[in-house]
Amino acid sequence: MLSLALLLSAVGLSAQTLIKANFHKGDTTVYQTVTKGEMALPMGGGNKQFTSTADTRFVVLDANPQGYKIEVTTIKQNVEGDDEVASQMGNQLDGYIVNVPVVYQTDVNGKIQKIVNYQDVVAKASKQAISNIDSIYKANPEIANAIPKEKMIMGVSELFDEKNVISAVEQQSVFGMYGKTLKTGDTENMTLAQGIKPLQPMMLRLF
Repeated sequence: MLSLALLLSAVGLSAQTLIKANFHKGDTTVYQTVTKGEMALPMGGGNKQFTSTADTRFVVLDANPQGYKIEVTTIKQNVEGDDEVASQMGNQLDGYIVNVPVVYQTDVNGKIQKIVNYQDVVAKASKQAISNIDSIYKANPEIANAIPKEKMIMGVSELFDEKNVISAVEQQSVFGMYGKTLKTGDTENMTLAQGIKPLQPMMLRLF
């Protein structure tokens, strides 16, 4: 798979370049995504920070003239710092689909079109999410006075909308670039699923 650095280098070689995938069946790689966030507290309460590190494996299951079928699996996730800030600003979805393979179908350029095994992914992610919420409310029953458990479950379930799952993998990998036509000097504002703009670009490291 092409690294983000190679993609951006290709953009610099031409006034206008279509970012297009060139995968082969059996291609496999792992990306490590490091997301850092900081939130300023009101009334001069200082700042809270977090760092989330996720290792994600990509495997090309099929390649044909119509596009690619790619399996994406978050194989490890670690969060350091303030958990509350991480839950608000980080990619919450990763925590619910660790070791759950998600199979994407792309077009010929590598732009993700749909999730092939969407129902299976939602079933497994929802089970994990409900288990986590049950644990939180059991340990802190007073939370129910502010946010009913049912409302919390409904809010988390929005994360599992197909377009949000696709958006999450695009934000954390080069898949967000495929299918775009860029020219030197182009910039793009990125907003996370929670409506928050990142303080700094996400860092991708290929190994």
